[in-house]
Amino acid sequence: MADGSRDGEGHAARFTDLLASTIHDMKNSLGLVLNGLEELACQPAGEAEHKTLQSLQFEAKKLSNQLIQLLSFYKMSHAGLHAHCDEYEIEDLLVESLLREQPLLDAAGLAADLRVDGDLTWMLDRELILGVLGNAIGNAARHARSRLLLAAEVGGRGELRLVVQDDGPGFPAGILAQQGDADGGIRFDTGHTGLGLSFCALIAGLHRRQGRCGRIELANGGVLPGARFTLILP
Repeated sequence: MADGSRDGEGHAARFTDLLASTIHDMKNSLGLVLNGLEELACQPAGEAEHKTLQSLQFEAKKLSNQLIQLLSFYKMSHAGLHAHCDEYEIEDLLVESLLREQPLLDAAGLAADLRVDGDLTWMLDRELILGVLGNAIGNAARHARSRLLLAAEVGGRGELRLVVQDDGPGFPAGILAQQGDADGGIRFDTGHTGLGLSFCALIAGLHRRQGRCGRIELANGGVLPGARFTLILP
């Protein structure tokens, strides 16, 4: 019986590794699709074609982000995922995050503003934080009407607050009510799995300093009337 149990565990582990490898290949293929869509977006097109292309870009980018998030969770549960922090200029970080998502913003016809102290620096893992900001910007771009705002400030507790806001309808009440719920829940009516927010919370929590951990906060309203996503780093 014990041997059968070990065999079952071995098959499960091999399946998990195979799944992770498959997700990695899918992510690479989606990268090629996204590059092709960006090239097509530069070509002349009618309004209907433009809207179809915009929708394809959004969905492909969303799927790519989800695959990256799944791989991050896989690494966290197997080899361990760690934050490798160094000091970075926050303005450069926010500019880079916008540049990475610029094709989506252009396709949706969205303008993005940046508000940050040019001298602000912080200890963080650059690629992990860019992943969180990319997820937040992509989500905001799906719901914004015309504008996004990226801002950075140091809060009263000496924490860095990186904020992504939009002028859309805001977070649904159900999402706001689930803050701090590790499970989050899966909604088949909306397709919401909580994966993106769980990923952001995971990356935030990897940033630790003097006994404090990073976290995320969700709210509505502020400088813009829509959703407000805040990444808080100690």
